[in-house]
Amino acid sequence: MINPESLNIESLPWLPLEARSAFPKQSAIYFAIDSQNNIQYIGRSVNPKNRWSGHHKFSDLQEIGNVRIAYLFVDTDLLENTEAALISWFKPPLNLVGINEPSEDKTTANLKGGMKNKLGELIQKLGVTPYRFAEQTGISKNTVYLLKNKPSQFPSGEVFDRIIARYNVTPNDIVEWYPEDKTT
Repeated sequence: MINPESLNIESLPWLPLEARSAFPKQSAIYFAIDSQNNIQYIGRSVNPKNRWSGHHKFSDLQEIGNVRIAYLFVDTDLLENTEAALISWFKPPLNLVGINEPSEDKTTANLKGGMKNKLGELIQKLGVTPYRFAEQTGISKNTVYLLKNKPSQFPSGEVFDRIIARYNVTPNDIVEWYPEDKTT
């Protein structure tokens, strides 16, 4: 297994995002790196060339601009564990939060009612990407992606204030109460 601490990302081969059709066909971990040398996304594929022909993060990365994709060849049977270790170590903002967490959220599983955040719905309603939303509000990308992908996560007061100030919305646009399910 690769030790993330000793991995020199800058020494890896890379291509500009726009040259994705030239990516290799060999199994690899890939790193989307912005112009500030920040890793924005980490992924894996048995065939990166095919994977990047229609990658779901392409538009987010295009919006960031000047992104390069570095890649590290890894045996197919090591891809999943290597990717998880690298995501855990580097914590790229465009990766889904909680990739290795249990599927059931233990903090809210037994609630009969409660609060959930609606950030994903708000971002969609505003017609912006999560990346642009983070830029416009000054909220970290990690926080935006966490809230968008995990409705059980509750935003802080500062997050509320920044969203309300930027988009002139109410707290009801950001969170909602869901009542006890009367059918159970």
